[in-house]
Amino acid sequence: MSISGLQEEKLHLLSELSMEKELHSETIGRLEREREAVAATTASLEAERERVTFLEAELEATQVALLRRQRKGGDAEGGEQVSRLEAEVQRLRAELAAAASPSTNDRTELLSARRQLAASEETVAALQVQLADFIAQAEAAQESRATYDDLGLSESTLGLSQSQSASDLRAKLAAADARADRLQLEMDSVKQAAHNRVAELQEQLRQSDAQLQAARSDAAARSTSADSHAQQQEELNVLRSELSSLRETLRSRDAQLAEARAAVASAEADVRAAQQATAAQAQAAAEHKAAADKARAELSLAAASLNEVDEARERDRVTIAQATARADRAAAEV
Repeated sequence: MSISGLQEEKLHLLSELSMEKELHSETIGRLEREREAVAATTASLEAERERVTFLEAELEATQVALLRRQRKGGDAEGGEQVSRLEAEVQRLRAELAAAASPSTNDRTELLSARRQLAASEETVAALQVQLADFIAQAEAAQESRATYDDLGLSESTLGLSQSQSASDLRAKLAAADARADRLQLEMDSVKQAAHNRVAELQEQLRQSDAQLQAARSDAAARSTSADSHAQQQEELNVLRSELSSLRETLRSRDAQLAEARAAVASAEADVRAAQQATAAQAQAAAEHKAAADKARAELSLAAASLNEVDEARERDRVTIAQATARADRAAAEV
């Protein structure tokens, strides 16, 4: 290949390297934007946590006031106050659940954003490694064009390396597909178990609500009876104890339900991350194959050019031999 051809190829390689660097710069900018989004999500999560803490404190204060007023007696006015305070407790519990739900969603979004950020950083690192390999191969290809023997050695070595790289990439891609399938199966299993657990907890919650309603109905019936004030107070204390126990059971089951939902969300995020990693590996394999095909084509052109040079050299040797023979014959005749 001529010097001008090598220079043109060098300029082409430099332009491709410049495009790769621009792509890397864009990827780094996207990573910075994702980091800012993660920071904003973290700030929102902290604000929701503060709101949950405030509502928990308000709920605790209301429950303390409820217990104090319940100790003052079982008259009609006290019963009305107890009913109002119980309604206030239910309202605060609903607000607390509404405040906790966005916190769980924000936490899931934060974990997903962090996983996407880590996957993007790994992709950039892999692209940088591939870029370094591409630069090294380009420099080696330019050096190998110095002599025919070096070119032949480079061609055989490069062909073996590309075949091994393609086999390795296919093996890695198959392993990634298998891992994604395993994660999908695990996610389906976890999701089914979580759904079963949620249904069980919901059934237990309905039973607890029925028991609480029955206890309230029983308390209302007993309050209208002709029993003495001491007996009514004792029964009211028993009902308060049962109500507290039922509330503790309800809190525990709400916590279990939240944990099950968080486990399902985490498993779904893991599967999405595995699918994204598999797609990135497939794209990298396609790019590597395209680069290998291009290198093979360039080597074929170089080999054809060298064959033409060898044929020209052979013709020159034949011409020189003929001229030498004519010179020898002329010298012999003289």
